[in-house]
Amino acid sequence: MHTFEYLKYKRHYAAMWNELTDEQLLFVSHLFDQGLEFEAFNTLVLQNFTQIPWKYFFEISPEAIISLSGTIDFLHKGTELTINLLPKLKINKKTLNGPANAMMDVTFEQFFGHTEPAFTAFAQNNDMDMLNHLIAALYSFENEIFNADLIEGNKRLISSGLRRNYKTSIVFFYLGCRDLMAGRFPKLFSNKKTTTKANDLAYFEMLENLNNENISNNEIIKKSNIYEAFVRLTAMIEKSEKLKKNNK
Repeated sequence: MHTFEYLKYKRHYAAMWNELTDEQLLFVSHLFDQGLEFEAFNTLVLQNFTQIPWKYFFEISPEAIISLSGTIDFLHKGTELTINLLPKLKINKKTLNGPANAMMDVTFEQFFGHTEPAFTAFAQNNDMDMLNHLIAALYSFENEIFNADLIEGNKRLISSGLRRNYKTSIVFFYLGCRDLMAGRFPKLFSNKKTTTKANDLAYFEMLENLNNENISNNEIIKKSNIYEAFVRLTAMIEKSEKLKKNNK
């Protein structure tokens, strides 16, 4: 955390993504959605983070503001958010529950079958329908086990009632989790900001590779934890690389 003192005010504020509060994340997302200029963005963020009243904040020298802006550079360098600050979404009197921190409870089918393809389409074309699909695949009603058949219903709810800054905040969380995954499983991520090597394979081809030639295992694999799948896929890639090296 950063500390800033001015007049009678002593404030502590976030020095990294995972130190943000949910309200700060939503505020930052709103500013990003507006496409503000760099200086205006930083000024609004600093006032929001420090909560120094505007009449006093405007008395801070421009040089001090520039210096303070360096403390929030992390917001401009890509997200590392892995704490889900929006674990529940309340939309039209209904509540959807989100994934655990670092998406530790996401399944193979959720990630490779839905969130990752939706994220790729959204990143390439700014396709809002795909963004709604991504969120609908991540969030579900309480005690609801992931079921692909329920995505469309969740998606309609999200499309009709979830504000844009909430969606942007969830994208920041998803990106931060992907960055974490890329660091832990580099062989699966050709470019951690855009796509995965594993995702270049067809979804059903990956199932075939993991099911030990027994299609009855497919449902078990679909429901398996994504991190477990990453470990197994990494082992397969390393084995393939070793065989290719030995055959040279």
